[in-house]
Amino acid sequence: MGSPVDFPASILRTGYWLGWLSIVAVLLALALGIPAHAQAAVIGLVSAAAVSNAVVTLVPWGQWLQRPRGRRLLDLWSVGLIIFVSVLVLLAGARANFDLLLFLVAPFIAVAHEGQRRAVWLAAMFAAFIVVMLLAPLSLSLPQVLVRGFLLSGTVALAYRLAAIVR
Repeated sequence: MGSPVDFPASILRTGYWLGWLSIVAVLLALALGIPAHAQAAVIGLVSAAAVSNAVVTLVPWGQWLQRPRGRRLLDLWSVGLIIFVSVLVLLAGARANFDLLLFLVAPFIAVAHEGQRRAVWLAAMFAAFIVVMLLAPLSLSLPQVLVRGFLLSGTVALAYRLAAIVR
């Protein structure tokens, strides 16, 4: 599988690509006319996310992941992803469907963290989804929220399995 440093580095590269995929997905959705409640704010948030994603590439992860500082940075990255998607949905409204980006966040969190940390981060992501669905303007119907919650639960379960297989 490679050295201990290669494994986290490949996970982080996946995180970068998922970040860029999310940014492009939001911009594409806006370009295609998917209604967003506060479109200017959404564009500003996505621009900030692009800058953050670029800055993350400058961190010497190979050295830092071997130390507690690296794990704290992974925690910071995880909270940033969850906050990004949550604020995006709160700004744009639930009908903009940006909550679906959590389906990209779940595998990254599951693979980037281990043991109890993984469970805590995935639970935090799921809790953020519930709170955001309750507070988002242009809300979804209860059946739509339940279907998304069910699918997100399945994604989390698959992400857990993926993490076990990859490790």
